[in-house]
Amino acid sequence: VTNSSFGLLVDPALSNVIYRVGAHYPKMASPAAAQTCGIPLWDSEEGAHGTNWSSAMGLARMYNRNYIVGRMTKTEIWSPITSYYDILAAPNSGLMKANTPWSGSYSISPQIWITAHTTQFAGPGWSYFEGGASALLPGGGSLVTLESTNHSDYSIVLETSDAANPQTIIFHLTNGLSTGVVHVWQTTQASQFVNVAQLSPSGRMFSLTFQPGCIYTLTTTAGQHKGSAMSPPPAPFPLPFKDDFENYAPGWTPKYFSDQAGTFETFTRADGLGHCLRQVLLQGGIRWAAEWKPYTVIGEANWADYDVSADVLIETNGGSAFVMGRIGSGAGFSDATPRGYWLALNNASARWDLHASSNLLASGAVSVALNSWHNLRLAMQGTSLGCYVDGTQVTNFVDATYSSGLAGLGCGWHGAEFDNFTLRRLHRGFYRAVSP
Repeated sequence: VTNSSFGLLVDPALSNVIYRVGAHYPKMASPAAAQTCGIPLWDSEEGAHGTNWSSAMGLARMYNRNYIVGRMTKTEIWSPITSYYDILAAPNSGLMKANTPWSGSYSISPQIWITAHTTQFAGPGWSYFEGGASALLPGGGSLVTLESTNHSDYSIVLETSDAANPQTIIFHLTNGLSTGVVHVWQTTQASQFVNVAQLSPSGRMFSLTFQPGCIYTLTTTAGQHKGSAMSPPPAPFPLPFKDDFENYAPGWTPKYFSDQAGTFETFTRADGLGHCLRQVLLQGGIRWAAEWKPYTVIGEANWADYDVSADVLIETNGGSAFVMGRIGSGAGFSDATPRGYWLALNNASARWDLHASSNLLASGAVSVALNSWHNLRLAMQGTSLGCYVDGTQVTNFVDATYSSGLAGLGCGWHGAEFDNFTLRRLHRGFYRAVSP
């Protein structure tokens, strides 16, 4: 049976060969056919949906209600860490952010502590309790109860994201659950992941008043803690920058490059003169969103006046290779064309081309032999775009379409090689303010 809201469901007789059924962004719900198919259900892709407190509370609500409403026992977050450039699609998808690896700097959003309220209190093999132990709360919010593999320890994760007033809840311990001390952890907008109380059940009962707009974990387990590491301060991308790819074994992805389509890997040059970077895919894959040519980006969005250069080699008749600059926005899900400049060599037409995104700005004849190295350089200073092929300036075009952005490399869907990639700033007005 195919169900549009929850992927592919199967005959229960096949449950011994189907491990799990998953759906992306199911909105805390699953159809009855999924819940009765005899196979565990997963929310197989979710996002943190921002870094503010409102989105953090939304994540707390979703973790609990994925099980209560949708009977999903696992939630996978894309991405755990935002470790890609801000100009790319779906910025701030992660529970934390670390996307300037040259600095080591990172930032932690409340989402990571919301997640810790579940992940630090339940391990592999733990299971959800049914019935009132996992339910929506009458005054707003929800709770789920997880039982340890020893069938004694337990953790209760309770969120009050949509509660308007405090709620006092009485807990009754049954089915052999521990009557030991209950440790209470709380996260509020002002104070996150704090061990706020220890409760001692009396007569297999205890109670607690829960404030609105918070998340709690009540647990008989111990050993949880909040990390105390401090992030290094932010730092700009190190310039000038050059990579000749000699410090990598073949098949690696070099540091700081971020592939947007195709696959760029280090490679042994055919002429025996060390290593290079090579785009290795000969055709596009099965696409779920729009896709442009193979390209990879590097740098910072506020770079304005700089030049980018690289040696390039085209392996295929009709192929092309290019350097890119001032990429201010990258691939979108419906429109994959990057917004920036690119200077290309084209083997089929024996020409160089200068583009502003999809617009051809200038072009000229040039000899482009297969499997031969050529140098491309794009120097951007104010509205002046200096274009160089093998050290000779072929144009100094004036255009004001793009004022700042990342650098990059790219080619068609074929083998192409790149070496001696270089980035240099051109004057003191190098940085330009950009929108966050």
